[in-house]
Amino acid sequence: DSLLEVTEHLCDTDSEHGDWLPTLDVVKSGDTLAVRAPGGYGRCKKECSTMAYACRRHLEEVHNDLAEALYLQKPKSLD
Repeated sequence: DSLLEVTEHLCDTDSEHGDWLPTLDVVKSGDTLAVRAPGGYGRCKKECSTMAYACRRHLEEVHNDLAEALYLQKPKSLD
């Protein structure tokens, strides 16, 4: 797979490149929400779908920069 293809599917829970999403949980931490990795895979339900949506929205903004940085192996701020 090309780096562009990998980064394109990072937030897709149906792709091998997005298989990290079902490993996370959203938990309440005081007055805020936090993302935790409890270990193991879960089913992608509401929390996972919400994280995938947020991931896609953010990745839309940084997709090309991320692929370029990975290709050049020169990490830079994507803010």
